[in-house]
Amino acid sequence: NAYAEYSYNVENYPDATYNWHLNRIDQHSTIGVNPTYAYGWTSTGSNVDVYVLDTGIQVGHTEFSSVTVTTGADYAGEDGFSATNPCGGFVNRYNGGHGTATASLIAGRTAGVARGARLIPVKISTCDPTPPYTSSAPEVRLKTIAVLYGTDWVIGQVNANPSRRAVVNMSFFMTNPTAPECNPNCVAAVENNVRNMLNNNIVVVTAANNQNDNRCATQIPARMGYGGMYDPGNQPTWPFVITVGGADIADQRYLCPSCSQVSEPGSNFGQCVGLYAPARAIRAAHIASSTAYRTEQVWVDQAKAQVPTYSAITAESVSTGTSFAAPIVSGIAARLLQTFPTMTVRQVWDNLYSTATVQPTNFDGDNYAHNDRLVYISVFQ
Repeated sequence: NAYAEYSYNVENYPDATYNWHLNRIDQHSTIGVNPTYAYGWTSTGSNVDVYVLDTGIQVGHTEFSSVTVTTGADYAGEDGFSATNPCGGFVNRYNGGHGTATASLIAGRTAGVARGARLIPVKISTCDPTPPYTSSAPEVRLKTIAVLYGTDWVIGQVNANPSRRAVVNMSFFMTNPTAPECNPNCVAAVENNVRNMLNNNIVVVTAANNQNDNRCATQIPARMGYGGMYDPGNQPTWPFVITVGGADIADQRYLCPSCSQVSEPGSNFGQCVGLYAPARAIRAAHIASSTAYRTEQVWVDQAKAQVPTYSAITAESVSTGTSFAAPIVSGIAARLLQTFPTMTVRQVWDNLYSTATVQPTNFDGDNYAHNDRLVYISVFQ
């Protein structure tokens, strides 16, 4: 298991305090034409729950000062699979850090797409894993169990609150199903639970991940996306996972050739990747303090302390990865569901796909024309 994010230097991108990802998604034209985000004209994601399956959410961060973050569930294993408050404390960059960052892009006060949505943390990974994300057999099985418990819990919560629509953000991936450390039944079990969420009319958004490769045959839940495991032509009403790839400010699939130190050189691609969203140089909340963003020197110092091989990190580093593209789409889905609360999961997908910004043929280099699209949200929605 691994999380779909890493950091790199800003290079020639805008100042990291500028939320370019918000500017980009509400216009079909290239960035800079209208440097604003048309947030909340008619929708904010109100009455929609977004479940964040991740490391927890640091609720004390100022990004969530005007956002509803409820008590969720903790299945990471530290406290016996009992329900608990979101991961707290400014201990290190892993203490809820990944979940806090993704949540801030869904509904954060300044960085979020759907600031009226209700965030619900479902902790499936420990607050303090040992970097790098190595996979031993117990670790993989524990996280598989955590995902199974977490997705079951989400289904129960959604069925208990039928008046509210739900989106699940899964900015992680599970390893090749043939890997020896993976229990033979774990892949089938996780995919069965994901299908159960879809069949309960829960929108599921996941990251394509960052190996600059086509992993649509091996990585879950990403491979459950449109055009992946299931033939969309033969299943016109099938509820798909929304698998999101990462784009940069030049409207290209993001690449980072110099990022070999973390072995994540660019967004994955392939038939299962249905949409792309901003993923490179994204400003997101960090847990170094209640006001920190992942551009501050304190985060850089902690990152270097945790991962000494990240010697290239500087204060200008920002977060990059499809982990941060997926929550952008989750936020858009939440706003869409507020406006059209009776939409099925497939109708949400069809709307996102049909309204997306069509890019030049093969802009992402994967030779599949169907997914040359950047996600879009109408300024009138």
